[in-house]
Amino acid sequence: MDWDDIAKYSYISSAKEVRSLGYWLSKTIEENPKVFDSSSLQIVGHSLGAHIAGFAGKEYFSATGTKISKITGVDPAGPLFQTCSDQHRLSVSDADHVLT
Repeated sequence: MDWDDIAKYSYISSAKEVRSLGYWLSKTIEENPKVFDSSSLQIVGHSLGAHIAGFAGKEYFSATGTKISKITGVDPAGPLFQTCSDQHRLSVSDADHVLT
């Protein structure tokens, strides 16, 4: 997923878009089951992208009742996220396997 147009803004502005980008990614996966098989799908995200992956996992499970196979969060962003509850950041419950 290329979110360069949003990521080029300030950290705070970009962080505000993480949830909506995760939702969009989830819908893309959900609407293209022939392309994306959730049982073998791995999403990798760095920094804010790790939280985008987490929100995608949350939304996908909410919509389908099935978890994405694996999410890897590479150095997940801390500021604005590290004190949040699991529902507002990448969490171990967002996929069958979550690595950080």
